Amino acid sequence: MDYMSGSDFVMLLNQYEMTGNSARFDCTAVILVLDTIHNMSYTHRDIKPNSILLDA
Repeated sequence: MDYMSGSDFVMLLNQYEMTGNSARFDCTAVILVLDTIHNMSYTHRDIKPNSILLDA
């Protein structure tokens, strides 16, 4: 896997106070990404906030 600069989902949660709407938005985005890669026949067996990497 290539190196990715940025942070993970835990760092985001610790840095910013999330409202209900922003939490729903972020979780929905993660679910859509996981659905997309699942439909491409990829699996990830270690889904947790630390393994969700953020680039933007």
